[in-house]
Amino acid sequence: MSEVVVVASSETAAATALARRLAAQGARVAVLAASRKMLPEIARTLTKAGSPSVMAIPCDLTNSTEVAAAAFQIEHELGPIDRWLNTEMTDLRFVTATRVALDFMHARGRGTIVQVSAPETVRLFTDALRTELRIAGSGIHLENVRGYPFRKYGAASLAAAGALGMVLLKRLVR
Repeated sequence: MSEVVVVASSETAAATALARRLAAQGARVAVLAASRKMLPEIARTLTKAGSPSVMAIPCDLTNSTEVAAAAFQIEHELGPIDRWLNTEMTDLRFVTATRVALDFMHARGRGTIVQVSAPETVRLFTDALRTELRIAGSGIHLENVRGYPFRKYGAASLAAAGALGMVLLKRLVR
């Protein structure tokens, strides 16, 4: 069975680049984003990239109830969430998505949450949570992957950064 990965993002280009790489590796991928307009195209792209199962769910990432409902739907349809990647969001969105992911992963005592291109405040938040989980002996891992030049250099750099990021993420998870 392939792993289930959630990509949560306010920026559909960033979400698509990361999710496409995961799909090519055979992951079952769910994308959470506010943009209803782009989600059907993202789902088609991920299916073409090789994902055996794809979900693209419109979601207000500042609303923990909506994020939890999306996570429940993902686990019901794709299976337990193995990895949760947050990218290109505001602090509140990062924190909300992370808290929901932790709630779902706590039940199994395992999983990985990765903050991609997070602002400094979110990196500090993640470091504090990582310490708490380590002290508690949890099998849940939290990581920060430093920012990429998504906005500054355009789509080509975004794709390259996504590929590089996935190499780093594989090292963190394996």
